[in-house]
Amino acid sequence: MKGDFSEEQMVNILREADREPVAEVAKKNDIGGADYLHFAERFSGLSADEVKRLRQM
Repeated sequence: MKGDFSEEQMVNILREADREPVAEVAKKNDIGGADYLHFAERFSGLSADEVKRLRQM
């Protein structure tokens, strides 16, 4: 569930899914397809460091 992950973790999951099949990444991280899509909608194209900087602003 998305509430169990920090923003940085969500971005890291997205980057992991860039290298591996989404289904595997979702299963490994115990998230559903809807959660993955929510992560992608919010953080697509950002790195974990960029998310940290945005939050600090």
